[in-house]
Amino acid sequence: MLGTIIKDLKNIFGQFIYYFVLMVVFMAVSVITENIYYYMGAIVFFCVAVPLSALAYDEKDNWDKFALASGVTRNQLAVSRYLLGLVIFLPMWAISFILVLAGGMWDIENLSVLLSYGGIALLTLDAVLPVIFKIGVEKGRIIYIFTILIVIALGALLGFLVETIGGASVLYSSVAVLALGVVGFFLSLKIACNIYKKKDF
Repeated sequence: MLGTIIKDLKNIFGQFIYYFVLMVVFMAVSVITENIYYYMGAIVFFCVAVPLSALAYDEKDNWDKFALASGVTRNQLAVSRYLLGLVIFLPMWAISFILVLAGGMWDIENLSVLLSYGGIALLTLDAVLPVIFKIGVEKGRIIYIFTILIVIALGALLGFLVETIGGASVLYSSVAVLALGVVGFFLSLKIACNIYKKKDF
């Protein structure tokens, strides 16, 4: 399973450099404007875009069929996709805390943003991956775009709530969103494993 993740990272290395440059730009914008929303929105996009790119390569090359013939189980294939998402998400999310601290932006409102966007990123991953496994990458891109539009709307709503309400109530809500993302991750993984069990390659 580790080999599958390494293979995915090698396949998308060229795109990864492009993503990295974009992330640096979003980091700089967030620090200069003292607005962490730019970087957090990028996290939501990239933590799904990278696994999606890897899946597109696999679908094109019929990798899953080869992997199964090589002894990789269906569950391992499903789990490796989710782990790839975490490999992208967790470091980027950790960096967001460093940015807020280093940029002198640490307060309860920005902490709420970090936690809630962490949950939103996980929920996006939770929603998109099973759909991709079921209908394929090309058709799934439409769902992904639609999901990103929903995330943008939620982000705007979150910004409004943070500005107007603030305080502990928003922080508690952000923790709830993060918890929902974590619980949804395992539920989504279970659904994905069931899809893989029935999938023809």
